[in-house]
Amino acid sequence: MMLKYYFIIIIVLLFLFSGCSKPGNVRYTGIQTNPSQKAYERINSGESRVKDNSDSEDDENYYYNKYALKTRINEDQPENRNITKNEKKLRENIIKTAKKYIGVKYKYGGSDPGGFDCSGFSLFVYKQYGISLPRSADSQFKKGHRVMRNEVLPGDLVFFSDSGSKITHVGIYLGDNSFIHAPSTGKSVEITQIDAYYYSTRLAGYVSFIK
Repeated sequence: MMLKYYFIIIIVLLFLFSGCSKPGNVRYTGIQTNPSQKAYERINSGESRVKDNSDSEDDENYYYNKYALKTRINEDQPENRNITKNEKKLRENIIKTAKKYIGVKYKYGGSDPGGFDCSGFSLFVYKQYGISLPRSADSQFKKGHRVMRNEVLPGDLVFFSDSGSKITHVGIYLGDNSFIHAPSTGKSVEITQIDAYYYSTRLAGYVSFIK
């Protein structure tokens, strides 16, 4: 009889913890879910809709319809932001410059190649092209021109908040839902996906300083 109870307890524990260990764990609209690997790949592909528009409850269509469509957009086709060739070139150069510093160690208060903190990194990269940014991430967010998710372009800034109000982190948007940034103490300048769980749950918005 005792073995039966032990068996039931083990099954319940496996069920409860399976969601935490599944590699396809993603979060959309404040709800953590566990779609199949196929559904996860479709969500991250940025497709604007499922191939089958039925209300099927099968795994991949269910999770895509319920969560991904509410938050994902086709970021390769930004709306209402026609840019000149000069601006396009400027954005490409900003990204090229930012990538040159991949691997530079994080340094609190740093704003040069000897070490960067997050806002020091964006400030330094933009400064190379004559664009002056405020020093802190919170000030950069407040002073820049706010853009919607479907308007953001490579070279714009993406911001995050731990507290829900004050901005605590900034990176340079690269396109394809990725950004480059100086993460935190002990880490180096790197490229990260915005859909990564830590960042997707703290995304605050996008700002542009490029006219």
